[in-house]
Amino acid sequence: MLGDFKNLELFIDFLNEKNLSRNSIAAYRRDINSFLNWITIVQSDNHLMPNDIVNNRNILIEYMEYCRQNNLAQATLQRRVQTLNQWINFQRNEMNIQWNPVIPQIKKERKDLTIIDHSMMQLILKQISANNFHNVRLKAIINMLYSTGLRVSELIQIKMNDIKDVLENHEKSFRIIGKGNKERQVFMTHDAVESLQAYIKMRKGSSIYLWNNETNHITRQAVFLWLQKLNVAPHDFRHKLASDLVRNGMNLLEVKKIMGHSSVKTTSLYTHAIDPEIEIKKYHPLHNKINKI
Repeated sequence: MLGDFKNLELFIDFLNEKNLSRNSIAAYRRDINSFLNWITIVQSDNHLMPNDIVNNRNILIEYMEYCRQNNLAQATLQRRVQTLNQWINFQRNEMNIQWNPVIPQIKKERKDLTIIDHSMMQLILKQISANNFHNVRLKAIINMLYSTGLRVSELIQIKMNDIKDVLENHEKSFRIIGKGNKERQVFMTHDAVESLQAYIKMRKGSSIYLWNNETNHITRQAVFLWLQKLNVAPHDFRHKLASDLVRNGMNLLEVKKIMGHSSVKTTSLYTHAIDPEIEIKKYHPLHNKINKI
């Protein structure tokens, strides 16, 4: 029976039809493989038959307990439950396999966003002031991440043709195909364009990709490692842009569009990154009245 629902590749094909990003599909694959590997170990250690596994309605609860014992983050637990729930629904709806385990409820862990400030930005850029190729490229990457709010997976996929009009000073924006295969327009500041042009002058090779290596484009891991040495992550610049736009009064729906968020609920998280005392003084209907008393 276990072999009947071990239909991972069929599920992956199903996900591909939904136009999910490669990174999302890879995460689905990892999560399901982790669960299947655990089942194999449990089955072997306890001399269980496949039916014993399938008929155990608490199997996902037991798996979550195993994950907790391995100190997985709350967000990882939540993602794994969501993945397995979708996989189970796929088996019921598409494969006609009646497997009905209890789906654990994982409470979402709320973390306050840590937003880098202007002085931190200046310090980061100061650390890469040397005029060598690595630093010129890294400065251009940082300026583009902050200017556009791109995810690092979107950044590395940019092609020379995508950015041609910006490089020639004809445009200050360009279009990107982002998460979920959705297209949006992103904007370049003067500093971002200047640093990008400086990088282009030193760039070698004829790759179609803007951020190229010898054979293809640079990897997400490479960008993470370069920025890790500066005690910062690629997503920090995306957080900073969204926070700055909200702080400066841009409508949340417009910020959502620029950031490529799927829901305005995600965008609204950035309202919590603003100093609440300043915001209360600015918007509370009684504040001016109190000052006049």
